[in-house]
Amino acid sequence: DRMLDMGFEPQVRSILGQIRPDRQTLLFSATMPHKVERLVGEALTNPVRITVGQTGVANADVKQYVEVVGDDAGKARWLASKLSQFVDEGEVIVFAGQRARVDQLVGDLTKAGVRAGAIHGEMDQYSRSHVLDAFRAGTTHVL
Repeated sequence: DRMLDMGFEPQVRSILGQIRPDRQTLLFSATMPHKVERLVGEALTNPVRITVGQTGVANADVKQYVEVVGDDAGKARWLASKLSQFVDEGEVIVFAGQRARVDQLVGDLTKAGVRAGAIHGEMDQYSRSHVLDAFRAGTTHVL
């Protein structure tokens, strides 16, 4: 689905059109947006869908807090004002839309004395696992 999000749908369709029809195709996705559903219906024969957990249901053990804030400067101020409260309640996961913003945010938090780690698509699996292990162990409080 990431390749479709990045605009590579024509290339994906071209590749699918050039390989043997009796192939085995595996598609993994945390979400199933309409574009992916459409491609699956057109490109796969008798697809099997496996869903782990319930879709659309939040984990009852996870407290979710969502606030819409305008610009990056406002977001940084808001996060700085709320983060210590959130960390006092438990581990915190912050989402950002761009890898560069994730790295900048972790750098700013680290300078402020917050134990923070980042995970994004530019990292190798070893680095991601290391950051996740630290988060699970409580060594890192903000991901």
